[in-house]
Amino acid sequence: MSFTRSRSISPLPRKVNCIKSPKVLKSCIKPRFCKICADKASIIKYGTLSCSSCKTFFRRNSFHPETVRSCSLNGLCEVNMKTRGYCTACRLDKCLRLGMSSDLIRKEEQQKSRCSSTSKFKTTPPVLFLQDLLLTNYEWTLLTNIIEAHDEFSITPQLCRLIETLSKLSDEMQCDETNTCDIVILMYESILFFISSSLDFHMFTVNEQSFLERNLHAITIFYFILVFRDTTLIYKSKCDDLFKAVHGPEIIFQVKSINKQLDFDSTIVGLLWIVFGFSSNNFIINVHKNMLADSLLYSTHRLVRSQNVSIELLWKYMIYRHGFSNSVCHFSRLIGEFLNLIKYSAIAYMNTVNYHKLVDNALKKMKQLQITDSKEHVQL
Repeated sequence: MSFTRSRSISPLPRKVNCIKSPKVLKSCIKPRFCKICADKASIIKYGTLSCSSCKTFFRRNSFHPETVRSCSLNGLCEVNMKTRGYCTACRLDKCLRLGMSSDLIRKEEQQKSRCSSTSKFKTTPPVLFLQDLLLTNYEWTLLTNIIEAHDEFSITPQLCRLIETLSKLSDEMQCDETNTCDIVILMYESILFFISSSLDFHMFTVNEQSFLERNLHAITIFYFILVFRDTTLIYKSKCDDLFKAVHGPEIIFQVKSINKQLDFDSTIVGLLWIVFGFSSNNFIINVHKNMLADSLLYSTHRLVRSQNVSIELLWKYMIYRHGFSNSVCHFSRLIGEFLNLIKYSAIAYMNTVNYHKLVDNALKKMKQLQITDSKEHVQL
């Protein structure tokens, strides 16, 4: 029995809201909530938007997780404002899964130690240029906007509901190829709406916005890593077989491998989408006859200007999360793995018939969505 789209996944919101500038944001600030327990929160602490209670809890328990008593319900406890004090193991596990890092606690203590020592000894910082790598208030505001846009267009909650529904069905009623294609289409839509909500995106004409169409394919492959990390969809054998049938086993193997190797949060993912979205071409296969007539392929300075803002923001945020030395290795590994994904996705596109049809169908739908959404915006 086929599991229909209407029962599995609800469509993403069609309306695209531009990411607000800091001046506009001050006049219409939305309430923000802790990613761990949904209590009110105001700032990103230890890598995740969290309330003071969860911040204190993580600081107290993250250094020695081996001393935390294991969960009596096998890690199935729900963590919210009312239940956050019931199970230490599940609360700590949720903190770690959503991006909180004990390394940032050490960094905070080191900064406090340096501040106290400078009151006794006046020394000149050995590397002055590191001062320029700190996030400014303006950049923190931009990060907040990106996080809010990422959460608004994320399909992870929908996929979690799908997995919960599938787990209650018999093997004959579980995920089929139609559901797999629907999930991929939703990934394309999610990234399209997320990137097109950027103010920079609407500085380009409708024809110039074709750069996003060329880049969606490669970025969506990167989206798989986030989806596989945040859900258990790929670990259901039936769904795993279907994804391999559609995409080819090699690309699914690579996505799983990269998922195990890389440690990154949703903020880094959102910034990477924007960085690679504002590229001249991430799809190394020429499928359009008029592609060579695209001026952005030859005069990329306008794209690079928008891309550089996101790259600098990504670099500063990674230094905040991992420190300078670790960020160098982490950043290099991220770029290298992304380039590998572009290569494998191109091979899959040329050699896998089902995947070829899926990508062409998805890009066709995304182009129609771009035309529809462009009528709702005034080009700058």
